[in-house]
Amino acid sequence: MIYFLLTLLVILVAIWMQRLRIKLSLDSEGENRLFVGLGSFGIRYDFSENRSDIVLSGWRMKRLNLDKREKKRKKKAPDGDTTKSFDPLGLEIIKKISKYIRELPAAGTAQYRYFSSLIKSVVVEQANGKVRAGFDQPDLTGLSYGLYQAVLGVEPDLAERFAFAPVWDEASFDGSLNLAIALPFHRFGWRTIVMIKDLPVMKIVKLAIGKKEGVKDD
Repeated sequence: MIYFLLTLLVILVAIWMQRLRIKLSLDSEGENRLFVGLGSFGIRYDFSENRSDIVLSGWRMKRLNLDKREKKRKKKAPDGDTTKSFDPLGLEIIKKISKYIRELPAAGTAQYRYFSSLIKSVVVEQANGKVRAGFDQPDLTGLSYGLYQAVLGVEPDLAERFAFAPVWDEASFDGSLNLAIALPFHRFGWRTIVMIKDLPVMKIVKLAIGKKEGVKDD
């Protein structure tokens, strides 16, 4: 029993010390992939092939059939209703919770502290590339270029590793980009625990129930 507990403890500590990682690799003449996971384990999406794989240290463990999942979703939809979009990350639920949180000042403060702390803990592991790109709408291209200039203002050294040239008259992408950002899992876990502790959980639950039943708070 003691060996089992020690093994479990070692595994938990190993997970606790990992990093939540997002890695984006774009190349107009090569692979275009997005990786999201913990450490070297996660989901890798290939934009060129339109497929997703569960990978560990670059080795494919399982291929996810996105077309099959979409067909199952449409088959289960009542009366052929397929208007409800596939939401694997639960974004709709997150939006509803955020709406209730914003109505409580104390919850909004806890939420602000949570996200600001996480942003400060983000580590840029890799950032290099040379991109010439644009959107269908010039204002989006301008927004992207403005964000790029803003980032350069904070991290001037980034200009030596990454260059972005906007294309104003058409949607296009040419060049390569390698970006990897990570968040230490222990920071994420600890800040999440602190935020939950600071949130007025019961008030949020009562507000949610009241909204669902159509009851208005005085």
